[in-house]
Amino acid sequence: MLKASATRPEPAKREDVSKLIENAFLLSGDTGLPLYLRLHRCVEELIADEKLQPGAQMPPEQSLASTLGISLGTVQKGLQSLSSKRLVVRHHGRGTFVAEPRRSLMEPRLFRFLDPETGKFLPIYASIIERKIVAGTLELTEVLGEDREGYVQLSRIVDADGRFACYSELFLPASLFASVMSIPLKDFDNMNLKRLFAERIGIEGEVCSQRIRANGPSQAACEALKIDPGSRGIEMEIREQRKSKVIIFQRIYMPETLYPLDIKLLP
Repeated sequence: MLKASATRPEPAKREDVSKLIENAFLLSGDTGLPLYLRLHRCVEELIADEKLQPGAQMPPEQSLASTLGISLGTVQKGLQSLSSKRLVVRHHGRGTFVAEPRRSLMEPRLFRFLDPETGKFLPIYASIIERKIVAGTLELTEVLGEDREGYVQLSRIVDADGRFACYSELFLPASLFASVMSIPLKDFDNMNLKRLFAERIGIEGEVCSQRIRANGPSQAACEALKIDPGSRGIEMEIREQRKSKVIIFQRIYMPETLYPLDIKLLP
């Protein structure tokens, strides 16, 4: 987890960044890790320790390879790994820079994945990829009841620390949740939706059922996560009700992963 700082120092100069990475890489010794991952870990720790500030420019790839005594391909793979976790951003023609820290999902209730190495939960980052009004299907009308105004569908990508991603679809009766369509999309990023609905529209549901089953991904999940239809994973289904009526219906596809999911009974 990145530390909070009241006053942020200026980003280090590129030559200073090179020296910081070189020293960290040499001190890390032979850890048995692949060299690209060793580079990744060194830079990640420098960022976590605030020795590399947001905006600091990384040395050119060829220069970094020469300084560390590793191949250009290894450096490129290490930087790509850092980029996939959004620890650095790569701008074509300009270079690679330390990224602004990401705000993780507030109070994740469902996506509690444990890192076996640290015993800590992975930081979770969620963002809306689609919001629309859909017509009632047999399943929606059976679960949420018939609604003449249709149903609000919120589709989200849930990123587990850049290591893998899940896909979520949440359905709401439009007669109750029409105002969800006017909430700025950026306000959904990394938000606990239960809290968002309670704060913005004064509606809060209580979980009435939570089911998990082994299942392959839907077509929408395949397209969102860019995975094969034959991929293995689990599907979680959550229903929340108010006054004995289900008002929130959510399906989540979680791919097969080495990271265990901590099951918490939802309030």
